[in-house]
Amino acid sequence: MEFVTLFQPLNYLAVIAAALIQFVLGYFWYSKAMFADSWTKEVGLKDSDFKNGLGMKYIMPITVVLYFFISLVLAMIIGSGAELSSAVNMAVIIGLGLISALTGIHYLYERRSLRLFIINAGYNVFGLILAAIILSLWQ
Repeated sequence: MEFVTLFQPLNYLAVIAAALIQFVLGYFWYSKAMFADSWTKEVGLKDSDFKNGLGMKYIMPITVVLYFFISLVLAMIIGSGAELSSAVNMAVIIGLGLISALTGIHYLYERRSLRLFIINAGYNVFGLILAAIILSLWQ
């Protein structure tokens, strides 16, 4: 398969929706109702840190763009016409077998906690599953 053909059968509206659902999931996942307190403690941040530095007005749009690229690659891997179960299985394999494993290696060398790994890896896997559901159902 040629590189250019990977882009042709894609539903770009579904890719955008898959990117946005991961972003929205992050809003809830890292909220006070879920993992915000544990996450900020584990990474050593305070609420005031989110008002300083690079600033959320730059972080948020960059995050959406990065989720677009993640969703685009996931759409290419899943392919058009994929059944829901196949798409979800692929998301789990990518999430656990690649992303979580790579993240885990970094966390070992950075001496980060298992709790932080579970929070972040869980978010990545669940986000990929939601994106795969959108990509497989909206073709």
